[in-house]
Amino acid sequence: MNRASSNKLPSSRAKAHKKGSLTLTLTKRIILYGIMILVLCTAQCSFFSALKSFGATPDLILGMLVGIILLDSPSAAAVCALVAGYTIDAIGSVPPSFSPIYYLACVALLSMLSAKMLPRFISYGMLVAAGLIGRAAFTFINMCIASASLPSWRYALTTLAAEAICTLIFCLPIYFLAKLCSAAIGARKKFDFM
Repeated sequence: MNRASSNKLPSSRAKAHKKGSLTLTLTKRIILYGIMILVLCTAQCSFFSALKSFGATPDLILGMLVGIILLDSPSAAAVCALVAGYTIDAIGSVPPSFSPIYYLACVALLSMLSAKMLPRFISYGMLVAAGLIGRAAFTFINMCIASASLPSWRYALTTLAAEAICTLIFCLPIYFLAKLCSAAIGARKKFDFM
């Protein structure tokens, strides 16, 4: 009887240690990704919307989500997509806005594309470029809703091109921010710098 209780003791300690480790990792994720979401949403809605580089506001959240997909997990990116979508709508959106649905759809599609990619900077750029197609569709739908009709093709094309260029340029540095956060969390054991 004594041996049976001693055999259960190490497994219960291992379970308690594993549970504590998971709780710590989850807490780190919530704190780090929460801060990153808050900073990027605020920057996107205040600084970048006032700056209007290339005549458009970059979608920084798209870059963050792609980084989390590659460097952490699609499920962590899905949770961040919902939180970031609601945050961006609360900070600077004009109703009706469907940012949580858009970001969740982006995570679903980009997760399927990233299944065979390595967590490298080149893969990040390719996924951001693929995400820009979804961003263009979302922007076009919002333009149609805002004007209650189809916008002129020249206006739509220049707006979408400006938004794509601006997003691609300003999202590239976000890879390193996502890499820093996922390294602090310990999401992956091996990272490639470039």
